Amino acid sequence: MAMPTDPSAIADTPPPRRRWIPVSVRLLVALGIAFAATVGVRTYRQHCELQAIYRLGGTADVEFPGPQWLAEWLADHQLGGFGRVTLLDLSGKRISADVVEEMLASLGQIEELHVDGPSLTRRNLALLATLDQLKCLSICGPMADESLEALPNLPRLETLALEGDNINDSTLLGWQKYRALDTLFLESRNVTSGGLDVLVTFGNLKEMQLENVHLSEDDWRRFTAEHSELRVRRTIRKGGCGPGRGIRYTYRDQLVAVTSQPVTDAD
Repeated sequence: MAMPTDPSAIADTPPPRRRWIPVSVRLLVALGIAFAATVGVRTYRQHCELQAIYRLGGTADVEFPGPQWLAEWLADHQLGGFGRVTLLDLSGKRISADVVEEMLASLGQIEELHVDGPSLTRRNLALLATLDQLKCLSICGPMADESLEALPNLPRLETLALEGDNINDSTLLGWQKYRALDTLFLESRNVTSGGLDVLVTFGNLKEMQLENVHLSEDDWRRFTAEHSELRVRRTIRKGGCGPGRGIRYTYRDQLVAVTSQPVTDAD
């Protein structure tokens, strides 16, 4: 038989004490949530950019940190947002300047960039200046004169590929800012041996590949004889980064997976 409850006893019972959480713990939890949200947004945004590159027919290389088994698992599940995009190739796709601007703003740690000259506006060149890890820049097709003059200083740039008849000897004088440059691919009918002589003096060049450069046979023999330390050829390897398109996943420079798409005649 249930005992009657004494209302006065219930009224005298103190309420349970709330568990006190130290301020330091609350702050730590808040910081953890903020960090997770920041990483999550960045990862999701990069994943969306990679999917856009794939749909446009471009190429990207994604490098994963951590142990190899984790890199392979992330690559198998196409979770490129957790890696670092090191290469972006949008050349030959007729991609608008606005799309290129969005890509450059999102993928700020790339080391190699292949892009069409007409898509490089002044705004995009300003973003190009923020790519402080960029080592290789290949610009396919001629750039506008104002864009060519506005090419930013890229302190780590080692390889540069440009084409267009608006490149002349005066243009080469402006490239003295590329102190780390060791390989140059150049196509222009308005560059002479005089411009190349000046370029060689202030750079760290080891290799030059030239096409349609205005050199007579005598100038060519003189230039190659005076700069025998250079590897100089009259052919050029144009932009692009190899056969196939899609997202390539790497771990310590080794390919672990590829999300590829077929090349069609419509491209």
